[in-house]
Amino acid sequence: MRRAAPFLIVAALGGCASAPATGPPQYSASLSTPAMPVRALAALPAAAGDVLTVLEQRRSNAVMQQIILRGDAPTFGENKIIVNAITATPTGRDDVRLEQPSDASIEDELAEGFPNIRMTVSLALNHNAYGPFGYALGRSPGAVTCIYAWQWIAGEDKPNLLAGMNAPRSFPVSIRVRLCRAGASEQALVDLIRQLTVNAPDGDAYPAAAATGPAYASDALASAGYGGAIAGGDGRTPTYNAPPGAHLGTGAASPEPLASPRKPRRHVVTKARLTLPDLPPAGTPSRSPAGQDTIPLPTDIAPQ
Repeated sequence: MRRAAPFLIVAALGGCASAPATGPPQYSASLSTPAMPVRALAALPAAAGDVLTVLEQRRSNAVMQQIILRGDAPTFGENKIIVNAITATPTGRDDVRLEQPSDASIEDELAEGFPNIRMTVSLALNHNAYGPFGYALGRSPGAVTCIYAWQWIAGEDKPNLLAGMNAPRSFPVSIRVRLCRAGASEQALVDLIRQLTVNAPDGDAYPAAAATGPAYASDALASAGYGGAIAGGDGRTPTYNAPPGAHLGTGAASPEPLASPRKPRRHVVTKARLTLPDLPPAGTPSRSPAGQDTIPLPTDIAPQ
């Protein structure tokens, strides 16, 4: 049975009401307090833009930050890194809970965050020092390219943010990155996400994650909203646009819309259709070009 990979999800906040389990963060001005940029829990290279401010909210079991980046004139103050870190097991109604979303959850976030841009979810396998991440890309009529990336740092692999590097490693961290740059290429924006750094409040950086084996590649695909039913999701099973044994690439053909049981909305989120390479003769192991990872299909992943 193929292991369902954890997803990145940003928990919501709402005044004094109970914190919902899923959905994008709803930061209240009365609850958010500015934090010095040096206290930011995540950072991108300088090319992503200077840090304007860090808005932070704390709950009994979590720390939430919005790290606002300067950006270009057309997108001033809209670029941001969102970090949600669980610091204790949730026990109360107002505690923050992180859950694995489905592809429909990602679609909802893209629709809300980019109402006037057609966003395409990439099937490419990408990872940084902390593991795999997924992303969607879109371009506005004004030649502004936008990337929306999501990453889940599994609790069993990473330390408690507030207690430092020697704390028990039992709680997850979720990250969202929104970057829009005039004239930027997809490769340039993806490279910025690859250079993401995540820090504990004392300034220590997280160690690099182990990134090997079929399960790792499977997690990368699942974190982008593909690869089968997701635990805690809606139970729908996304399909691969390739026959068994084919190598998954980014593709350049026409995209197709994400399937969703919800009522249609004007905003369209698409999955990139795959361009398949020539397949080797039957029985020949599939190999990817030098320096690239091959994402295994469900038939390639050993039962867990």
